[in-house]
Amino acid sequence: MLKVWAILLFGSLLTPSQGLNGATQVLSSVNANGLVKIIDNVLHRGDILNSVLGTVSAGNGGLLNLGNLLGTDLTKLEIKKLTLPKVSLKLLPGVGVQLNVNTQVLIEGKSLLAKVLNLQVDVNIAARARLAQDDMGAPKLIVEDCKTQLVNVRLLNVFPVRPAVLNKALGNLFPGVLCPLIDTVLNTVNPLLSTVNSVVPLGVVGDLQYTLASLPVVSAAEIKLDLNAVVEDLLGNRVDDPTCSAATVSLPSVVASPSQLGLSVCLLSSVLKLLLAPGNLSTDIAAQTVSVANRKGSISFEPSAQACHLQ
Repeated sequence: MLKVWAILLFGSLLTPSQGLNGATQVLSSVNANGLVKIIDNVLHRGDILNSVLGTVSAGNGGLLNLGNLLGTDLTKLEIKKLTLPKVSLKLLPGVGVQLNVNTQVLIEGKSLLAKVLNLQVDVNIAARARLAQDDMGAPKLIVEDCKTQLVNVRLLNVFPVRPAVLNKALGNLFPGVLCPLIDTVLNTVNPLLSTVNSVVPLGVVGDLQYTLASLPVVSAAEIKLDLNAVVEDLLGNRVDDPTCSAATVSLPSVVASPSQLGLSVCLLSSVLKLLLAPGNLSTDIAAQTVSVANRKGSISFEPSAQACHLQ
Protein backbone atom coordinates (compact mmCIF):
# COMPACT_ATOMS: atom_id res chain seq x y z
CA MET A 1 0.00 0.00 0.00
CA LEU A 2 2.93 2.31 0.68
CA LYS A 3 3.91 1.97 -2.98
CA VAL A 4 0.69 3.69 -3.98
CA TRP A 5 1.39 6.70 -1.80
CA ALA A 6 5.03 6.87 -2.91
CA ILE A 7 4.06 6.83 -6.59
CA LEU A 8 1.38 9.47 -6.33
CA LEU A 9 2.98 11.73 -3.73
CA PHE A 10 4.88 14.05 -6.05
CA GLY A 11 2.46 16.91 -6.58
CA SER A 12 1.87 20.11 -4.68
CA LEU A 13 -1.49 21.44 -5.97
CA LEU A 14 -4.52 19.18 -6.20
CA THR A 15 -7.93 20.11 -7.52
CA PRO A 16 -11.22 18.18 -7.67
CA SER A 17 -12.30 16.32 -10.82
CA GLN A 18 -14.61 13.48 -11.74
CA GLY A 19 -13.54 9.83 -11.91
CA LEU A 20 -15.42 6.59 -12.46
CA ASN A 21 -19.20 6.78 -12.05
CA GLY A 22 -18.90 10.52 -11.39
CA ALA A 23 -16.94 9.99 -8.16
CA THR A 24 -13.58 11.60 -7.48
CA GLN A 25 -10.98 8.95 -6.80
CA VAL A 26 -7.32 10.06 -6.81
CA LEU A 27 -6.10 13.51 -7.84
CA SER A 28 -2.54 14.65 -8.34
CA SER A 29 -0.50 17.35 -10.00
CA VAL A 30 3.18 18.14 -10.19
CA ASN A 31 4.61 21.65 -10.50
CA ALA A 32 8.01 22.74 -11.78
CA ASN A 33 9.63 22.50 -8.34
CA GLY A 34 8.30 18.98 -7.91
CA LEU A 35 9.77 17.87 -11.23
CA VAL A 36 13.11 19.52 -10.43
CA LYS A 37 13.22 17.64 -7.13
CA ILE A 38 12.62 14.34 -8.92
CA ILE A 39 15.35 15.09 -11.50
CA ASP A 40 17.79 16.22 -8.78
CA ASN A 41 17.23 12.94 -6.95
CA VAL A 42 17.97 11.02 -10.15
CA LEU A 43 21.18 12.98 -10.80
CA HIS A 44 22.38 12.60 -7.21
CA ARG A 45 22.46 8.83 -7.69
CA GLY A 46 25.68 9.30 -9.64
CA ASP A 47 25.28 6.56 -12.23
CA ILE A 48 23.63 8.94 -14.73
CA LEU A 49 26.58 11.34 -14.62
CA ASN A 50 29.11 8.52 -14.69
CA SER A 51 27.59 7.27 -17.93
CA VAL A 52 28.86 10.44 -19.65
CA LEU A 53 32.43 10.03 -18.44
CA GLY A 54 35.03 8.30 -20.54
CA THR A 55 36.27 8.36 -24.11
CA VAL A 56 34.33 10.40 -26.65
CA SER A 57 33.43 8.34 -29.68
CA ALA A 58 35.18 9.31 -32.90
CA GLY A 59 31.87 8.93 -34.67
CA ASN A 60 30.59 12.31 -33.52
CA GLY A 61 33.49 14.16 -35.10
CA GLY A 62 35.06 15.24 -31.83
CA LEU A 63 38.49 13.84 -32.46
CA LEU A 64 38.65 15.12 -36.02
CA ASN A 65 37.44 18.65 -35.27
CA LEU A 66 39.63 19.21 -32.25
CA GLY A 67 42.59 17.50 -33.88
CA ASN A 68 42.42 19.81 -36.88
CA LEU A 69 42.08 22.76 -34.52
CA LEU A 70 45.19 21.86 -32.56
CA GLY A 71 47.23 20.92 -35.61
CA THR A 72 47.85 17.43 -34.28
CA ASP A 73 46.28 14.00 -34.42
CA LEU A 74 44.24 13.28 -31.31
CA THR A 75 44.21 9.62 -30.45
CA LYS A 76 41.98 10.00 -27.43
CA LEU A 77 39.42 12.54 -26.24
CA GLU A 78 38.06 11.89 -22.78
CA ILE A 79 35.56 13.51 -20.40
CA LYS A 80 37.28 13.22 -17.04
CA LYS A 81 34.73 14.92 -14.78
CA LEU A 82 31.17 16.21 -14.84
CA THR A 83 30.09 18.29 -11.84
CA LEU A 84 26.66 17.77 -10.31
CA PRO A 85 24.37 19.85 -12.55
CA LYS A 86 22.12 22.67 -11.44
CA VAL A 87 18.64 22.07 -12.84
CA SER A 88 15.92 24.59 -13.62
CA LEU A 89 12.60 23.87 -15.30
CA LYS A 90 9.72 25.80 -16.82
CA LEU A 91 6.32 24.35 -17.68
CA LEU A 92 5.13 25.06 -21.23
CA PRO A 93 1.29 25.19 -21.29
CA GLY A 94 -0.16 22.64 -23.68
CA VAL A 95 3.29 21.32 -24.59
CA GLY A 96 5.46 19.98 -21.80
CA VAL A 97 8.59 21.34 -20.13
CA GLN A 98 11.66 23.44 -20.86
CA LEU A 99 14.64 21.98 -19.03
CA ASN A 100 17.94 23.78 -18.39
CA VAL A 101 20.92 21.95 -16.94
CA ASN A 102 24.12 23.81 -16.00
CA THR A 103 27.25 21.77 -15.43
CA GLN A 104 31.03 21.92 -15.66
CA VAL A 105 32.97 19.51 -17.86
CA LEU A 106 36.65 18.61 -17.63
CA ILE A 107 38.04 17.36 -20.96
CA GLU A 108 41.39 15.79 -21.70
CA GLY A 109 42.82 15.10 -25.15
CA LYS A 110 45.89 13.02 -25.96
CA SER A 111 48.10 12.40 -28.96
CA LEU A 112 50.47 9.51 -29.49
CA LEU A 113 53.24 11.29 -27.62
CA ALA A 114 51.65 13.29 -24.82
CA LYS A 115 48.64 15.04 -23.37
CA VAL A 116 47.96 18.03 -25.59
CA LEU A 117 44.62 19.35 -24.37
CA ASN A 118 43.22 20.10 -20.94
CA LEU A 119 39.93 22.03 -20.83
CA GLN A 120 37.44 23.10 -18.19
CA VAL A 121 34.12 24.13 -19.72
CA ASP A 122 30.98 25.54 -18.11
CA VAL A 123 28.05 24.60 -20.31
CA ASN A 124 24.26 24.90 -20.28
CA ILE A 125 22.09 22.18 -21.79
CA ALA A 126 18.68 23.48 -22.90
CA ALA A 127 16.06 20.89 -23.84
CA ARG A 128 12.36 21.02 -24.64
CA ALA A 129 10.36 17.90 -23.81
CA ARG A 130 6.78 17.21 -24.90
CA LEU A 131 4.34 15.48 -22.57
CA ALA A 132 2.87 12.59 -24.53
CA GLN A 133 1.41 9.15 -23.87
CA ASP A 134 2.93 5.77 -24.62
CA ASP A 135 1.11 2.83 -26.21
CA MET A 136 -0.40 1.93 -22.84
CA GLY A 137 -1.73 5.45 -22.31
CA ALA A 138 0.74 6.38 -19.58
CA PRO A 139 2.23 9.91 -19.65
CA LYS A 140 5.86 10.34 -20.66
CA LEU A 141 8.22 13.21 -21.46
CA ILE A 142 9.90 13.03 -24.88
CA VAL A 143 12.81 15.30 -25.84
CA GLU A 144 11.96 17.23 -29.02
CA ASP A 145 14.85 19.68 -29.08
CA CYS A 146 18.20 19.91 -27.30
CA LYS A 147 20.96 22.49 -27.59
CA THR A 148 24.14 23.29 -25.67
CA GLN A 149 25.52 26.74 -24.91
CA LEU A 150 29.06 27.43 -23.77
CA VAL A 151 29.15 29.65 -20.69
CA ASN A 152 32.89 29.69 -20.00
CA VAL A 153 35.86 27.89 -21.55
CA ARG A 154 39.17 27.69 -19.72
CA LEU A 155 42.30 26.19 -21.27
CA LEU A 156 44.23 24.65 -18.37
CA ASN A 157 47.47 24.10 -20.25
CA VAL A 158 49.49 26.42 -22.45
CA PHE A 159 48.48 26.10 -26.08
CA PRO A 160 48.26 28.78 -28.79
CA VAL A 161 44.67 28.71 -29.97
CA ARG A 162 42.10 31.39 -30.72
CA PRO A 163 39.13 31.29 -28.30
CA ALA A 164 36.56 31.74 -31.08
CA VAL A 165 37.89 28.73 -32.98
CA LEU A 166 38.02 26.59 -29.85
CA ASN A 167 34.48 27.59 -28.87
CA LYS A 168 33.19 26.65 -32.33
CA ALA A 169 34.77 23.22 -32.14
CA LEU A 170 33.37 22.58 -28.66
CA GLY A 171 29.98 23.86 -29.76
CA ASN A 172 29.94 21.19 -32.46
CA LEU A 173 31.10 18.51 -30.05
CA PHE A 174 28.87 18.96 -26.99
CA PRO A 175 25.35 18.35 -28.37
CA GLY A 176 26.24 14.79 -29.33
CA VAL A 177 27.93 14.19 -25.99
CA LEU A 178 25.65 15.94 -23.48
CA CYS A 179 22.15 15.85 -25.00
CA PRO A 180 21.94 12.06 -24.50
CA LEU A 181 22.27 12.88 -20.78
CA ILE A 182 18.81 14.53 -20.92
CA ASP A 183 17.35 11.46 -22.63
CA THR A 184 18.82 9.25 -19.93
CA VAL A 185 17.43 11.44 -17.14
CA LEU A 186 13.92 11.49 -18.61
CA ASN A 187 14.04 7.75 -19.28
CA THR A 188 14.61 7.37 -15.55
CA VAL A 189 11.88 9.85 -14.57
CA ASN A 190 9.24 8.53 -16.99
CA PRO A 191 8.68 5.22 -15.15
CA LEU A 192 7.54 7.27 -12.14
CA LEU A 193 4.88 8.84 -14.34
CA SER A 194 3.99 5.65 -16.19
CA THR A 195 3.10 3.84 -12.97
CA VAL A 196 -0.18 5.76 -12.88
CA ASN A 197 -1.42 2.75 -14.88
CA SER A 198 -0.77 -0.12 -12.52
CA VAL A 199 -2.05 -2.80 -10.19
CA VAL A 200 -0.79 -2.77 -6.59
CA PRO A 201 -1.37 -5.80 -4.34
CA LEU A 202 -3.03 -5.10 -0.99
CA GLY A 203 -1.40 -7.84 1.00
CA VAL A 204 -3.05 -11.20 0.28
CA VAL A 205 -6.62 -9.91 0.23
CA GLY A 206 -6.90 -8.10 -3.10
CA ASP A 207 -5.43 -5.23 -5.09
CA LEU A 208 -5.78 -1.58 -6.01
CA GLN A 209 -6.02 -0.81 -9.72
CA TYR A 210 -5.47 2.73 -10.88
CA THR A 211 -5.37 4.24 -14.36
CA LEU A 212 -5.09 7.64 -15.95
CA ALA A 213 -8.63 8.93 -16.40
CA SER A 214 -7.83 11.59 -19.01
CA LEU A 215 -4.95 13.25 -20.84
CA PRO A 216 -2.56 15.11 -18.54
CA VAL A 217 -3.06 18.88 -18.70
CA VAL A 218 -0.01 21.16 -18.71
CA SER A 219 -0.51 24.71 -17.47
CA ALA A 220 1.98 27.39 -16.49
CA ALA A 221 1.69 26.26 -12.86
CA GLU A 222 1.44 22.47 -12.97
CA ILE A 223 0.88 19.20 -14.77
CA LYS A 224 -2.47 17.82 -13.65
CA LEU A 225 -3.22 14.12 -13.45
CA ASP A 226 -6.71 12.73 -12.95
CA LEU A 227 -6.70 9.07 -11.91
CA ASN A 228 -9.34 6.39 -11.53
CA ALA A 229 -8.85 3.82 -8.79
CA VAL A 230 -10.73 0.57 -8.14
CA VAL A 231 -10.36 -1.77 -5.17
CA GLU A 232 -10.91 -5.49 -5.89
CA ASP A 233 -10.76 -8.64 -3.80
CA LEU A 234 -8.90 -11.77 -4.86
CA LEU A 235 -11.90 -12.98 -6.89
CA GLY A 236 -11.97 -9.78 -8.91
CA ASN A 237 -15.05 -8.39 -7.17
CA ARG A 238 -15.11 -4.62 -6.79
CA VAL A 239 -15.07 -3.48 -3.18
CA ASP A 240 -17.14 -0.39 -2.35
CA ASP A 241 -18.56 1.08 0.81
CA PRO A 242 -22.31 1.46 0.09
CA THR A 243 -22.70 3.91 2.99
CA CYS A 244 -20.16 6.33 1.49
CA SER A 245 -21.18 8.91 -1.09
CA ALA A 246 -18.56 11.63 -0.62
CA ALA A 247 -17.16 12.63 -4.01
CA THR A 248 -15.16 15.81 -3.39
CA VAL A 249 -11.51 15.87 -2.39
CA SER A 250 -10.52 19.01 -0.53
CA LEU A 251 -6.99 19.84 0.60
CA PRO A 252 -5.51 22.50 2.89
CA SER A 253 -4.76 25.67 0.96
CA VAL A 254 -1.46 26.18 2.80
CA VAL A 255 0.84 23.31 3.72
CA ALA A 256 4.45 23.12 4.88
CA SER A 257 5.30 20.22 2.59
CA PRO A 258 5.46 20.79 -1.19
CA SER A 259 3.83 17.41 -1.82
CA GLN A 260 0.20 16.43 -1.29
CA LEU A 261 -1.98 13.45 -2.12
CA GLY A 262 -5.72 13.75 -2.64
CA LEU A 263 -7.91 10.67 -2.09
CA SER A 264 -11.63 10.20 -2.26
CA VAL A 265 -12.99 9.31 1.18
CA CYS A 266 -14.87 6.48 -0.51
CA LEU A 267 -11.66 5.08 -1.99
CA LEU A 268 -9.93 5.17 1.38
CA SER A 269 -12.97 3.53 2.92
CA SER A 270 -12.95 0.76 0.31
CA VAL A 271 -9.25 0.04 0.89
CA LEU A 272 -9.71 -0.16 4.65
CA LYS A 273 -12.84 -2.27 4.25
CA LEU A 274 -10.83 -4.82 2.28
CA LEU A 275 -7.81 -4.77 4.58
CA LEU A 276 -9.65 -4.93 7.90
CA ALA A 277 -11.78 -7.77 9.17
CA PRO A 278 -15.45 -6.81 9.74
CA GLY A 279 -16.00 -5.19 13.10
CA ASN A 280 -12.34 -4.43 13.81
CA LEU A 281 -12.69 -0.74 13.09
CA SER A 282 -15.59 1.69 13.31
CA THR A 283 -14.55 5.29 12.85
CA ASP A 284 -16.24 8.48 11.71
CA ILE A 285 -13.63 10.54 9.82
CA ALA A 286 -16.04 13.08 8.35
CA ALA A 287 -15.41 15.93 10.76
CA GLN A 288 -11.64 15.80 11.05
CA THR A 289 -8.46 15.87 9.07
CA VAL A 290 -6.30 12.78 9.32
CA SER A 291 -2.60 13.56 8.91
CA VAL A 292 0.42 11.33 8.68
CA ALA A 293 3.83 12.99 8.88
CA ASN A 294 7.40 11.82 8.51
CA ARG A 295 10.78 13.42 8.03
CA LYS A 296 10.28 13.81 4.27
CA GLY A 297 6.87 15.47 4.36
CA SER A 298 3.25 14.91 5.26
CA ILE A 299 0.09 13.44 3.81
CA SER A 300 -3.25 15.05 4.62
CA PHE A 301 -6.67 13.52 4.03
CA GLU A 302 -9.45 16.04 4.48
CA PRO A 303 -12.83 14.37 3.82
CA SER A 304 -16.08 16.07 2.94
CA ALA A 305 -18.73 17.04 5.46
CA GLN A 306 -20.71 13.81 4.95
CA ALA A 307 -19.90 10.99 7.38
CA CYS A 308 -18.23 7.87 6.09
CA HIS A 309 -18.48 4.98 8.52
CA LEU A 310 -15.93 2.17 8.30
CA GLN A 311 -17.29 -1.13 9.55
